[in-house]
Amino acid sequence: MDKSAIEQIQLGKQIENANNALTSQKLAALPNDFVIHNLEQYEEIRNRFRGLMSTKSVTAFANYAKSKNKNGTACFINADEMNATAIFNFGDEETPGHCDNKAIVQLEQTAPYIALNKIIGSQLSQKSVAEFIEDWRDFITCFGQENEDGERDAIKISKALHAIRSITIEAIAKSQSDDRDFGASKSTMESIDVKSENMPPAIIVFTCTPYKELPARAFALRLGVLTDRSPMLTLRLIKAETHKEEMTEEFKSVIEKNLATLDPKIPTYIGTFKG
Repeated sequence: MDKSAIEQIQLGKQIENANNALTSQKLAALPNDFVIHNLEQYEEIRNRFRGLMSTKSVTAFANYAKSKNKNGTACFINADEMNATAIFNFGDEETPGHCDNKAIVQLEQTAPYIALNKIIGSQLSQKSVAEFIEDWRDFITCFGQENEDGERDAIKISKALHAIRSITIEAIAKSQSDDRDFGASKSTMESIDVKSENMPPAIIVFTCTPYKELPARAFALRLGVLTDRSPMLTLRLIKAETHKEEMTEEFKSVIEKNLATLDPKIPTYIGTFKG
């Protein structure tokens, strides 16, 4: 018997001993050069059902969940992406599943909400803001500065547009320089006044349905003027995080309502899961 044969016998005995020790943990010891082949692809049917169903319809999502629902199903709502994923073989701590049989519903943004998100937080020209208001005027209400009672009066769209187009900036620069024995200091003070024939709107309220499955809501935007060499405007969404939290809860309620008739019940969580 040559050296190679002896080594193979010894290796086989070592693998046998290792496997006997690992039996209770459902593990197997194999040499590094072993290759495992899955023959499922050559069989007439799969060993088990798995896959991913995706849709933009909560109703379709719920109908599919009804056909696949069983004990051990869980649903996770991603607040950042506004989608929900049902995992039908999620399992539990005693009988964990493979977590690879899923359905996902992705909420679809509406055209007005897409347009709103494009302009929020950007530096915009007067023309861009005016065109945005003109294009979406059916969704917009403009308000002026707060009065003594803390209330704001509505401004006609035509008046708001004229005021935005009429904004100009007047700057006065004053330089001061002081030379001293141990050095020099120089400061520039610039006071800038924003002027318009009419006062531009302070708040622009954009009311729309953000996602096709959610109710309409009012988004309040604060108009700001960047005092640079030429007027640049910004629209900042007020209470942005509050809107996000509220829409997530609304989405969760829609999902739970559509899954309410399923038996067994599917627990719903806000968050994501990675197995």
